[in-house]
Amino acid sequence: MHRCLTSGTLAILWLAPLHAAELHVAVTGNDANQGAKSAPLRTIQRAADLAQPGDVVTVHAGVYRERVNPPRGGASEAKRIVYQAAPGAKVEIKGSEVVKGWAKAGNDTWEVALPNSFFGDFNPYRDVIRGEWYHQSGFARHSGTVYLNGAWLNEAAKFEEVLKPVGKAPLWFGRVDATNTTLWAQFPGVDPNEKDVEINVRQAVFYPDQPGRNYITVRGFVMCNAATPWAGAMSEQVGLIGTHWSKGWILEDNEISYSMCVGVTLGRYKLQGVAMPPDTAEGYIESIRLALADGWSKENIGGHVIRNNRISHCEKAGIHGSLGGIFSTITGNTIHDICTRGWIGGFGEASGWIGWRRALGSPGICCMTTNGIFSWKSTMGRSWWTTMCFFPAADCWNPAEEAPMPTIFSAARSGCGRN
Repeated sequence: MHRCLTSGTLAILWLAPLHAAELHVAVTGNDANQGAKSAPLRTIQRAADLAQPGDVVTVHAGVYRERVNPPRGGASEAKRIVYQAAPGAKVEIKGSEVVKGWAKAGNDTWEVALPNSFFGDFNPYRDVIRGEWYHQSGFARHSGTVYLNGAWLNEAAKFEEVLKPVGKAPLWFGRVDATNTTLWAQFPGVDPNEKDVEINVRQAVFYPDQPGRNYITVRGFVMCNAATPWAGAMSEQVGLIGTHWSKGWILEDNEISYSMCVGVTLGRYKLQGVAMPPDTAEGYIESIRLALADGWSKENIGGHVIRNNRISHCEKAGIHGSLGGIFSTITGNTIHDICTRGWIGGFGEASGWIGWRRALGSPGICCMTTNGIFSWKSTMGRSWWTTMCFFPAADCWNPAEEAPMPTIFSAARSGCGRN
């Protein structure tokens, strides 16, 4: 006996594939392709636009200069969206662009002028680092920087400083007008047009523009060079890579480096419809009340896994989060060269190596194990681990109750290594 499929049944089968898709990305690809291994996409962002819960995005060897903004997350632990480097491949995602066309300006100083359109909607050479509990260090620094052969240069406080002979460290200086962004930089003894010179262009490398993009895995990438803003305790916290107030991310086996402020953020979202509380202890407690009213709980937020990553060269903190890191596991990471330049300062700055700002639950609920930490400095002179609260029976302390706030553990850690 023959059985016929109706058009409705065929439509259901078409819309509900029997297995998850694997989308491939390669530098030789084309975003007009479907993402098959034989016909890969060109950008990770295009793959992110197409990926659905349960899908895997496999990125092949090469350098990808883009900010990945995943428009959706997975549906559950079992139906994640996974972004992974192809086995054995070195896959770099950069927030920087190569710049040529430098002209000699005197001594070892060179200059280049770029149209403001080069930067799109965000120009890090106009973007001044600021935020709650930020302490300006000497002058108004910018989130942009210049790299020579992979290492960043220091920003000059004044234009005349960059025109002088090179001192202890090479300098750069930027000036933005209505049309162009002009950069001056010291390149001692080399022609920058013949070397690897890059500049920060993007604010982040992998960061969703909206909260609630849950159950995402990011695995095996080299991610670097981001013009990240100051991650305050009560405002949106943008990292080179960040979870943006979501649940259930896994970040594993990545190299994360050269973030102007923070490498990995697990924290806050931007307050909507209300004014930010003052940057005081009372104001921070008020911000917790607002988070509770917005659904901050174990069911909705946190529970991330950050494991086996190497995180370095971040000028505020390696990993940082306010409230959003509750119930997370941080294990097997190597974190070094954090806040060694002294470019920026403020409460939570460096935080030794992990700046939590009450991001975690109690030490028994959020697990931090076998992380290797070395080479960090802090203007506060010590490393801070700060926990949100103890969670004795409920999911979190409710500041609306009259009971005092549970004990917060904030202590100088010894033996972590410092130079």
